[in-house]
Amino acid sequence: MAIRRRDFLKSTAAVATSLSLPRLARGAETASIYDLERFGNARILHTTDTHAQLNPVYVREPSVNIGIGEMAGRPPHLVGRAFLEWFGIRSDSADAYAFSCFEFEKSAGRFGKLGGFAHLKTLIDRLRGDAGEKHSVLIDGGDLWQGTGLANVMQGRDMVEVANLLGIEAMTGHWEFTYGEQALRDNLERFKGEFLAQNVFLTEEAAFNDAPAFDKASGRVFKPSMIKELGGHRVAIIGQAFPYVPIAHPRRFTPDWTFGIREEELQKHVDALRGTEKVDAVVLLSHNGMDVDLKLASRVTGIDVILGGHTHDAIPQPIAVKNASGTTLVTNAGSNGKFLGVLDLALDKGKVGDVRYHLLPVYSELLKPDPGMAELIGRVRAPHVTDWSEKIATPDRLLYRRDNFAGPVDELICTALRSELDAEIALSPGFRWGVTALSGQPLTMEDVLAETAITYPETYVQEMTGAQIKEVLEDICDNLFNPDPYYQQGGDMVRAGGAQLHLHADGCGRQPHLRAEAQWRQGAQREPPLQGRGLGLGQRPAGRAGVGCRRQISAFGPDVSGAARLRRDAEGRRGQSRHCGTGMMRWQICRAMLLAALAFAATPWASAQQVPLQDKPFAEHKIVLQLSDGDARKHALVLSVANNLLKAYDPDKVAIEVVAFGPGIDLLSTGSERRKQVESLIAQGVRFDICLNTVDTIERESGKRPEYIPAATPVQVGVGQILFLAENGYTVVRP
Repeated sequence: MAIRRRDFLKSTAAVATSLSLPRLARGAETASIYDLERFGNARILHTTDTHAQLNPVYVREPSVNIGIGEMAGRPPHLVGRAFLEWFGIRSDSADAYAFSCFEFEKSAGRFGKLGGFAHLKTLIDRLRGDAGEKHSVLIDGGDLWQGTGLANVMQGRDMVEVANLLGIEAMTGHWEFTYGEQALRDNLERFKGEFLAQNVFLTEEAAFNDAPAFDKASGRVFKPSMIKELGGHRVAIIGQAFPYVPIAHPRRFTPDWTFGIREEELQKHVDALRGTEKVDAVVLLSHNGMDVDLKLASRVTGIDVILGGHTHDAIPQPIAVKNASGTTLVTNAGSNGKFLGVLDLALDKGKVGDVRYHLLPVYSELLKPDPGMAELIGRVRAPHVTDWSEKIATPDRLLYRRDNFAGPVDELICTALRSELDAEIALSPGFRWGVTALSGQPLTMEDVLAETAITYPETYVQEMTGAQIKEVLEDICDNLFNPDPYYQQGGDMVRAGGAQLHLHADGCGRQPHLRAEAQWRQGAQREPPLQGRGLGLGQRPAGRAGVGCRRQISAFGPDVSGAARLRRDAEGRRGQSRHCGTGMMRWQICRAMLLAALAFAATPWASAQQVPLQDKPFAEHKIVLQLSDGDARKHALVLSVANNLLKAYDPDKVAIEVVAFGPGIDLLSTGSERRKQVESLIAQGVRFDICLNTVDTIERESGKRPEYIPAATPVQVGVGQILFLAENGYTVVRP
């Protein structure tokens, strides 16, 4: 594509922000979008969520991004024209193309692809050179090692080489953890920078077994922060890894580690950096997601700037958040290598005097690729270029992923899954990562892998009732649209191929209201559907919705008392040479998509009266521990039994549930001496149920409702839950 530099300069409104804490004000436009005016004495460059996209890409920003509660109608939950108007960006500019979905396909032909590590290298070297020696640092917010077929094949090793050449000096993580502990540690041995994560700790069991940790006294697995000398001043950079790794991904990847937001530990660490280390500025390198960072900024004091990631939000200006001791600025730097965050600080002794921030789009047409990085990219890709360059198809429409509810890429994947597995409904996770293909752009296997490169690619097929499907989808809605950001643990809404979802957002909170209707494939053979309570999920006369139910793929466990029958393509061989029904994807790629919401909070299926069964499809042993005694020795014994069971069996192969009622609920009180032990077990997959009948009785008798730990699962009748579990194959044990 031939493009003139002046076309960019005429149509680009370079977005810069100058801030005197806590005042927020716009700075002057620069003569060139990359010729930044020299400011301050320290420069921090920030990338995040590149998802291993080595070469320039097209990536369309979302056209639906719903904010709930206080976040409604505010950044980052603005799209299209509303986004452009909020930030004062002209609709015909290059920035409008980079930052929004507005007239995306028309603008793509005009401005071209963005990102690419060879182009990033050129821009980063230029900006670091402008800042002067020992005045800059480059940091990455995670999701660097995953997102392409190459990264999956090499388990992120390719991206470690690239990160070293790029000059990344510190990073945190999310998808990096899904390669497993050994691969992660092997990569970190090769990484020349620091891996920072203040919020990852050893489980109690792992600490007892002397598992590796950065600080065994505190249990921190990784170094929490580093102090960088910039322009003669001390800048602390704290790492905050994705806090919900064991919830959003299979626990088997990180069995010895616990995560979480860890506000209290973070505040103590900030205070120590300020008080003991006497740093002049504190920056949080976060993979929380922007809504979580905004809440965190209002509660934790002493942080000057949060450089955020995870939610892929490209926000041109920082958001200033007041807290008890001042103001924290919150940013988020987009995804896929499209943007480079530039934070310039004017540092004084013990404080930040002023700030200027730019979020620069990385226009590949304006930046010459760095020769050394281009050579490295060519070398790591070389073994796979021939296999992955074959043209598979040419789309007749724009294919993109990002949106809260659906996108053409996921519609294509769900159609392929339904066709190949003969399923009425296909559920596929709402991943944010993935790129965009223009209409008429040839698709190769490498392009397809960029949408499907999951580090745990199992595909499940099972029968579910309409009520079960509705319950699962509403639970996912509750994660996505929860008004409390700390409970937003997933990505976008699970994609439901073959069903229309009707969500009433005003009902979101703990109980969002959702209605679904089936969309049958033309010509499919099926029994007459049953309509139940307006769901219309194609329930068969036997009461089950056909979610790929005709494929009998190695069964795991009996079908008992309404529990779903789980099947899995364990060998993954059948159909690999055939094209799927869409004619655009091969089955080996379709097989890489999950048919369940595994990337979200995994609350499974249950009867209407009981709390759902645990999502442990591979559990060979199921134990329910009854706790109805207030004796502290009994409490210790129950915890010991649960720990020993986890030690004896693989966590994925044992389901453990502790049901507390009567005096036994004291173990789950917020003031319990054993609270940390309970929370550690919960993090390892043990569920603790608390009887609400007992809670109600205590409230009636004392006039005060007892407070129990938020991680406990409330059940209305404790004994009833035990009976329900026993009916579903659990062995009842009373220690």
